[in-house]
Amino acid sequence: MKINHIVVMINTRGTDEVYVHTDLPCPFPKEVSEQNLSLRAEVQAGKGIEYVQVNFPGETIHVLDYRTGKTTGL
Repeated sequence: MKINHIVVMINTRGTDEVYVHTDLPCPFPKEVSEQNLSLRAEVQAGKGIEYVQVNFPGETIHVLDYRTGKTTGL
């Protein structure tokens, strides 16, 4: 499995969300979706970026910070 990129969503309330976008095919039929497989995990609030940096070193990270409205790339 190749990781294409990772998105970290920092929410205003609750946990951070981490989406790992892969090169694997979608588990649904092509009639439903032709997008590649994405995996989602909830991470302790405020720890999403750190979690990805520790567990997926060197991967491209896109951060959507809903607290500030900013989008950044790491």
